Amino acid sequence: MYNDWVSATPLTYGAEATRSITAQPVEYVGITKKHWVQKSSRSVCKTRSCRSKFSLINAPKNCYKCGEVFCKLCLCQSRKLNVLARYDPQGRFYKVCVQCFDSEGQCMGSTRGLMGLFRASRSAACKIGGGSTRPEWMAAEERVLTGFLNEINSTPNLVRRVQSLTVNLVKGVWRKPVQAQEGGKCCSGCSKQFEVIFRMRHQCTLCGTAVCDRCSNRDLIVYIPDEVSCRIDGLYSHAKLSLLYIQGSPGKEPKIHEYLRICGDCHKAKGARQVKDIVDSKKGQDHAAFWDCLLPFHREMLHDQRMIESSLEKYEISVRSLEDGSDKNKFGSSVQVLSKSQIDLSDLFYNYCKHVSRVKSFKPITGKTEILVRAIQLASAQFYNENNLRFIELKNILEEYLPVNVIETVQTQVNKNALLCVHLLIKQLGLEILSIADGHGLSRALQIAQFLADAEEVIGEELKVVLLKLEEGITWEDHMKDVNVMLRQSLLEHQLITLTDHQLSNQDYLMNELIERSCVLLEQITLQLMVKTTDNSFRLVKERVVKVKSQILELVCV
Repeated sequence: MYNDWVSATPLTYGAEATRSITAQPVEYVGITKKHWVQKSSRSVCKTRSCRSKFSLINAPKNCYKCGEVFCKLCLCQSRKLNVLARYDPQGRFYKVCVQCFDSEGQCMGSTRGLMGLFRASRSAACKIGGGSTRPEWMAAEERVLTGFLNEINSTPNLVRRVQSLTVNLVKGVWRKPVQAQEGGKCCSGCSKQFEVIFRMRHQCTLCGTAVCDRCSNRDLIVYIPDEVSCRIDGLYSHAKLSLLYIQGSPGKEPKIHEYLRICGDCHKAKGARQVKDIVDSKKGQDHAAFWDCLLPFHREMLHDQRMIESSLEKYEISVRSLEDGSDKNKFGSSVQVLSKSQIDLSDLFYNYCKHVSRVKSFKPITGKTEILVRAIQLASAQFYNENNLRFIELKNILEEYLPVNVIETVQTQVNKNALLCVHLLIKQLGLEILSIADGHGLSRALQIAQFLADAEEVIGEELKVVLLKLEEGITWEDHMKDVNVMLRQSLLEHQLITLTDHQLSNQDYLMNELIERSCVLLEQITLQLMVKTTDNSFRLVKERVVKVKSQILELVCV
């Protein structure tokens, strides 16, 4: 049977086979249209938010899925459907309405056309509100401000009060731009026809386009600022135009004002310009504040540098004078002069480092100001390193010509002055924090005072040793009497912590403020010990100051 079937079935190869295959075209079966609604039965688009009337230009279209009639803009989506108008990832793309597009998942076989949205946004940008040039919107705002001022100055106060209580039926020319749309029948925002009651026709004060109530508002206000109390020859000369509920609008309703109609496009553009003007003005203020802080700082830094250079020259002259063998000069013995010069230089270097540290608080406004701040930091660091190295070299030369006991006496004198200053600062800070804690019931602030008291005890022990080394006849009791006198004067004239009533009202804020002020002062004390003393001296005091700072930072209120 197989041989009979083969002999009865002729085989074709090559071109004949190709012609036999291509000669039989595959008939494509289109999607069903039995469920379509007749276009003649619909006069408007099925979409509720559209409801646009059909015409020769706006031709009706059927949704391939549900069969309803829509306009072209409402059928900008596509879904893959099979011949039965059902969702099928293997089907072909057909135009569908928004409801059919969103009825099921859109992970496969779905597209959305955005050309309509692009054209709408581009046409909106062509209006004066969105894409106008600077002269156009400036001319529109100038027209409104000038017209408002002329009307206010020409209208008596009594008439103006009456008009504020009634509806102003006669609108001034300045409220209507030259390019106003007089014969528009549809709203330029939603493209819907105007109605007498529910969709009244209005005109934008700036661009003049015809808009309805929903596509516009009366958030544009032109007013005379309340602070403008004086007039020039009895007339107002200054008015402002701004949007309500946006940064830059008046905080309260001005006495002389008027609300104006503005469309949505002009509202967006005017709001963006209003915020930009505020931001630009703040940038200008920040820029001016930056230079107001930087210029005095630069002058003070140059003054400190000149003081260091002049003192360093005097110190070098004193050191070089030892090579001549003379031990006397008009200022007294060489040892006294060297001791005083070394102490003065240590103070100058400390003040210079403290002053230069303020550069970190400067916030550059632009890239050029940032480069300037970095250049100042590099220049100040280079000046400090070079002169400090010169100071160290001079002290090494001094060690070659002076006996060891004399050098130790000079260094002990420097250390004593540094430690006296540190002891006074720690004691004053602890007393001020203790007073604030008792007055406002801050139990946690008492811990800061306790930490400072422990540090003060360590500093006092070191100070006793230094006073014994100098053998100047000053006892610890005499020193404490002098400290108490200086504390009373300092607490009356110069307090380390000054707080306002607002800062004192909130306990968490007050606690964090005390912590911040204490840490800043401890940083200054650390810097003073580093500059005025040698690396091997007062290690216990330095470690205690660092430990107190870390303990205080643990008390920060989160």
